[in-house]
Amino acid sequence: MYVNPRIHMHISRIDFDRFVKLLPDFYVTQDLESLPRHLISLVPQLIAVDTCGYNEINIEQGRIKVRIEPSPEYFGVKDFNATARATLHEHPLVDHYGRTRDTRALKLSDFASRRSLRRLRLYNEIFRPMGIEYLMTVSAKTAQTDDHIALSLSRERSDFSERDGQMLEMLRPHFLQAFLNAKAVSAARQDQQETQEALEGCLGATTIRVRDGQIISASPRAIDLLEKYAGAMSPANRLPDVIARRWRYWQESLADRHCWPSPIAPMTIKGAEGAHLIVRILPRRSEGYLLLLTEQTERDNPALLARHLGLSPREAEVLLWVARGKTSAEVASIMDLSRRTVDKHLERIYPKLGVESRVAAASVAWDALRRTSRGGI
Repeated sequence: MYVNPRIHMHISRIDFDRFVKLLPDFYVTQDLESLPRHLISLVPQLIAVDTCGYNEINIEQGRIKVRIEPSPEYFGVKDFNATARATLHEHPLVDHYGRTRDTRALKLSDFASRRSLRRLRLYNEIFRPMGIEYLMTVSAKTAQTDDHIALSLSRERSDFSERDGQMLEMLRPHFLQAFLNAKAVSAARQDQQETQEALEGCLGATTIRVRDGQIISASPRAIDLLEKYAGAMSPANRLPDVIARRWRYWQESLADRHCWPSPIAPMTIKGAEGAHLIVRILPRRSEGYLLLLTEQTERDNPALLARHLGLSPREAEVLLWVARGKTSAEVASIMDLSRRTVDKHLERIYPKLGVESRVAAASVAWDALRRTSRGGI
């Protein structure tokens, strides 16, 4: 029996071993597009389900994006997303989260009787056709906004047990870390039609392929970042010691069958003048690992862009988020604006900078910030 004293959880040896064996798969490199299918293929290996879903929800704005396997269409449910949005307020678990912000693994049966559930449009238009009589969810908040992600598990014939809830609760921190990793990968892959040099310049991100602690491939930008933050490279292309130690720790943590596994959070290496390097380790399905390097500095300040590029404070803030790889929808959520307003800001920004695309605008922004840090503006 394994015990986590922080959350008073007791797990059998068989369940613990099964969880630890599956855990490395949660960290296999994914982007935001591929992550839902990846996660909902893994959860049923720990908990028996009829259907499994991945949800992105903003309760305040009434936004919901759902990916379910098998799909709602398989069960004959049409216009699923529209119906889900229209009935979001009826969902007992969503209502509970909206009132309490409780992200634990929770069962539908703890909040609604089967009789009361069957009176709802939610049940009759979605749950009943899909055979959802019992439901369990776990969620995590993803940003300073009210955006959160959730995993939903359903069955038709039997409710979920305390053991099922404990297994899902164990996955919760790793679920959130997998999402954050995928978000970082998506940012680094955005606008792939541009050259790698332009991409790295705009986003400050680059990748390194690693096998057995040795660098297999890396761009010049990646090598520059390693040497800047971790010292000179060895002749054998071994990872710098400070990263190699963390890399070994990551490997051992994922393989350890005796300690309670914690999320594999990114590593931060501090540099000069407030700059720092964020290093994420992402296992590959093929042999080896991918290291995603992202450089961030304190000079990434919208006031600098407003002053040196002739932008309004609001335009400068939009531009900085775009330069950090955010989509218009993400910028709108972060800044509490509509997507249309964000796009209008960009339309005004482009002629001021003499550019025609968001990648080019981001490149101008990073160039201005780099020159500012060197006293060149």
